[in-house]
Amino acid sequence: MEKSLTSGLSRPETGWPTDTLGWLVSYCARRLREGLGARFAEAGHVMSPEQWSILWQLWHTDGVRQQVLADRFHRSKVAAFHLISKLEEQGMVERRPNPADGRSNLIYLTPAGRAAVAALHPVAQENLDIATAGVSLRHRSDQVRSVQDRQQLA
Repeated sequence: MEKSLTSGLSRPETGWPTDTLGWLVSYCARRLREGLGARFAEAGHVMSPEQWSILWQLWHTDGVRQQVLADRFHRSKVAAFHLISKLEEQGMVERRPNPADGRSNLIYLTPAGRAAVAALHPVAQENLDIATAGVSLRHRSDQVRSVQDRQQLA
């Protein structure tokens, strides 16, 4: 039986506050990442959730600077460099010179990267479906809007 996103939430024996918004958002994000990594592995794919995030972003906006990717995922430039380098070693992305700025490169999906996104998207969607099972579409939309509002305040 599948574990729900919030299974194991109640921990009265520890005395830790598990009912604050910050804790819950952090907990859910961690569980989503762990679930996604496990589902990728079960499907036979060697892909971290962080690498998936880069591929998914490039699927929607191909040809962006490394710094843009780092900023979108709140990663340091060095951390983004390592993620992108690993994807490049796997043949999923390639760096091309930026015609507008010779000092930077643009990151693009390769055909193998596009194939990986096409293969992994159903797995990622399943992870989200499990995490949101039993939650109405309206409630999910309200939650997303609420978090987006808070993100702009941070």
